[in-house]
Amino acid sequence: MLIWLALAGLIALLIGYGIFVFFVMISIWTGAPYVPSSGERTRRMIDLAEIRPGERAVDLGSGDGRLLRAAARAGARVVGWEMNPALVVWSRAAARAIGAGEQTVVHRGSFWRAPLSEFDVIFLYLLPETMEKIAAKIRREAKPGARIIVNAFPIHQWPLDAQDGHVYRYRAPLCPTSGQLSSTRPFLMS
Repeated sequence: MLIWLALAGLIALLIGYGIFVFFVMISIWTGAPYVPSSGERTRRMIDLAEIRPGERAVDLGSGDGRLLRAAARAGARVVGWEMNPALVVWSRAAARAIGAGEQTVVHRGSFWRAPLSEFDVIFLYLLPETMEKIAAKIRREAKPGARIIVNAFPIHQWPLDAQDGHVYRYRAPLCPTSGQLSSTRPFLMS
């Protein structure tokens, strides 16, 4: 009996190790490690987003979906983009578990394919080198007045609209080439 118990424990340990290696390999493959936002950071991001009921929000690199769920609770219709298939499954299940399944869509794939022009709020928690690259996509595609909420790594060439600790808010529109505010469209302040 004891040998079967030890064997079951060893199998469970190997499965756990396999899952860990799977997540590490996906992180290496995608270049984006899974690092969840703390509850406090998530709250700050939602507060700075100033979500109004019915607005649309997107999280680029949505991880386990905790920010999607918080934005859905605030009244947004939310979309996540995530490469890790296990985190996509988890995000969808967790959204359904809190009753937000109808207003939550999680895509498995690259956020570079996300059509940003339809969103009122864009959430980012990406590595600094990716932040600089995604800035060009946001400048081209973000709708006027969109709030860009950034965790941890600011976009230095953009004018800051608001800040709460290491959470930053920027506003679209930005000129496609310079990163400066566009003079042809109004700059919205809250």
